[in-house]
Amino acid sequence: MPKSPYQHAAYFLHRLRRLRNYVEFSEANWKNTLANYSRSLGDDELNIACFGGRRRHWADLANEFPHYHRKASFLMIFAMLEDDFTQFCRSIAAEQTLPATVSDAPGRGIERAKDYLTKTAGIPFPASTPEWQQIKRLSDVRNVLIHAAGYLEPGNAQHERVRKAAAAAGSGLLVHHHARSQISFEPEFLPSVIATLERFYERLLAATKKTP
Repeated sequence: MPKSPYQHAAYFLHRLRRLRNYVEFSEANWKNTLANYSRSLGDDELNIACFGGRRRHWADLANEFPHYHRKASFLMIFAMLEDDFTQFCRSIAAEQTLPATVSDAPGRGIERAKDYLTKTAGIPFPASTPEWQQIKRLSDVRNVLIHAAGYLEPGNAQHERVRKAAAAAGSGLLVHHHARSQISFEPEFLPSVIATLERFYERLLAATKKTP
């Protein structure tokens, strides 16, 4: 039996809380792997057994590999969000027996879903909240990762928005300046993303519950 819109939003909120556990376990695993590697540098047998006898992994395990993992995890989380918005719109359409679907609405991604819910379905979508504004900034970060591998090009409006977001205190975003500027994520970035999505979905649940 298809979920009601309220059930649908509540289930995704549950999934976000499980993702929080995934992020915590992943960060702990990177710390443990680095600690084991550091110990192996004084233990040839351990180094050979666990790290193939290689002794040049420290920088990768401390920085590069966790950054790759955080970026991949963020893209997965944001893809889940976009998909859930679409499925939520379909649940609303079924409940209200709307003739138009979210696929008929103009635009793409989260903005298309927002416009469909507000203009077609009449849902009191929490678009004026700090959480939605942060989700829009996260969408910019997602696009920079997908389309430019995280590199920031001067003069690109979207890239400049990401650069500005990274400069904000507590953003969890880093900009590395080498031959080109590139974004990466501090350990607190993903927990912050999930906390933002949780607060937003709590608001969406409240808005859905009030819908006639």
